Amino acid sequence: MLENFHLELRAAIEPWHVLGEESGSQGTARYVDSSLERVQVKVTNFIPERYVLTCNSVVIPLSPTGIEGEFVAGVKYKAWQPWSALHPTIGVDTPLVFDVVDKWNQRSIGGMSYFVSHPGGRTYDTFPVNSNEAEARRINRFWDFNHTQGEVEYVSAALVKQSLVDVNGAKRAVLTKEKIKDKKIFHFQNVTPSMEYPNTLDLRRKWAKQ
Repeated sequence: MLENFHLELRAAIEPWHVLGEESGSQGTARYVDSSLERVQVKVTNFIPERYVLTCNSVVIPLSPTGIEGEFVAGVKYKAWQPWSALHPTIGVDTPLVFDVVDKWNQRSIGGMSYFVSHPGGRTYDTFPVNSNEAEARRINRFWDFNHTQGEVEYVSAALVKQSLVDVNGAKRAVLTKEKIKDKKIFHFQNVTPSMEYPNTLDLRRKWAKQ
C-alpha cells in the first residue's frame, strides 16, 4: 500500500522452449531453456497521468482492466544464466526492482524488490514441511523496500544503455549528473513493445538495439 494505491505482484506462467539437439555425455540431448520467468503486476487506485511504474529502470506498459484506477501488466525476465540457453549473450535481469515514479515531483516514492532465490544465497535441501515454511521461503525473496532513491529523469534509450552499471547483481541505470557529488539521477526509459504481447514488458528487449 502506497499513496492510497495498492501494488500486487504474482507469479505467472511462462512456457519454456525446447532447444535443438546437442551432444552430451550420454549421447544426444535436447535441453529446455528454463531461464525465463514471468510475473504479473496489478495496481489499484493508480493515476497514470501522474505516476509511472518501472521495473529495472524500464517503464511497464500497464493496461486498464475496466475497473476505475485498476491496471495490469506482465513482466518477462531472464532469471538465471544457464550454460545452454536461447539467448546466451543476454544478461540476467534479477533482482527485479519495481519503482513507483512520481512524474510531478520527479521522485521514486516507493517500490519493492523481488528475487528468484534466497537473496543471501541460501539453498534448501528438502521440501517445506508445511505451508508456513513455504510462505516463509517466499517472503525471504520479497522486499517491500530497496526502491531507487534520488531524483528521476526520463532519457532516451541510447543514453540509458550507456549508463547501465552492475548494482547488487542487476543492471541499473544510475548516473551522476555533471559530476555533482552525492547526487544521483535515476534514469528510466521505454522499450519497443512487442507486437505479439503488447501488455507484457520483455526485459530482454532492453539488451537489444533500440
